[in-house]
Amino acid sequence: MKTAMTNPPTKTLRQLAGVLLAILLCCASGRTQESGAGTEPADYDHLVASALSLLGQGNLDQAQQTAKRAIKLEAKRYEAYAVAAKIASGQGAAGEAGDLVQKALELAPEESKDKVRQLAAMLAQRGPTTQTPAGTEKKDSAAANEVAVIKTSAGDMVIEFWPDAAPKTVENFKSLARKGFYDGTAFHRIIKGFMIQGGDPNTKDPAKEALWGSGDPGYKIKAEFNDHPHRRGVISMARSQHPDSAGSQFFICDGDAPFLDHKYTAFGRLIKGDNVLGKIADTPVTVSGTGERSKPTTRVEVQTIKIVPADSVK
Repeated sequence: MKTAMTNPPTKTLRQLAGVLLAILLCCASGRTQESGAGTEPADYDHLVASALSLLGQGNLDQAQQTAKRAIKLEAKRYEAYAVAAKIASGQGAAGEAGDLVQKALELAPEESKDKVRQLAAMLAQRGPTTQTPAGTEKKDSAAANEVAVIKTSAGDMVIEFWPDAAPKTVENFKSLARKGFYDGTAFHRIIKGFMIQGGDPNTKDPAKEALWGSGDPGYKIKAEFNDHPHRRGVISMARSQHPDSAGSQFFICDGDAPFLDHKYTAFGRLIKGDNVLGKIADTPVTVSGTGERSKPTTRVEVQTIKIVPADSVK
């Protein structure tokens, strides 16, 4: 059963390359002091330095190939993933960059994880810098300025998106909303002070109540864990135990939930309708089929979710 918790509980390329190089030098220096000078493979250091140099010159294709060669080496692999993430971001592949940063974070030693997180935050703020085909700039700008209007039986809420942090998740949510996928669903799980959860297509049919919390659009999406904290009003993807098991179900935090950070994909925040969030969270609940006191005693319906230009919402 999907739950919001596994257990209920613009900088230039040269500037960024300089920052990343400083990070790499700092990491390499720290390990040299611990392991003894001359213990790091020279070929690897040469490849990383070459990739950074090519990146600083704007030669992204050669930099990418050089970084890939460095990734094949066993030592200091996380730094090569960090360089590759920077290159992918420079080429406009935000999703790939996010995957590479996540891999770098997994491989980095504990003392270097904060530096990788700094890189992730930097890339999220920067966005793509490569040239885009003529005519796409306005379209991309318009998409970035879209919001979701969630019309419920308790009132309306407006969500702004974080496409830089979770591009594929935002795209998936918008796509489902435009198809009318969410229309007629309900918030089936409510825990005051924690979150309200919805997005399950099974909730359209009262006869399927036993299946509420298990529905999806027929596919799963890859997790895009990021540095946005789970605070009141943040919208995030619900999932089961596997990180890449989200589909359509989402939850909106009714309070701060830092224990969810870097474990669930936050992809936007409430900018209007906080009183509606509070009203829904105040809905009386009873014990659900799983024994959790989170089942609303009255139906709170998601009547529609519309994706509209931000400037159309007053």
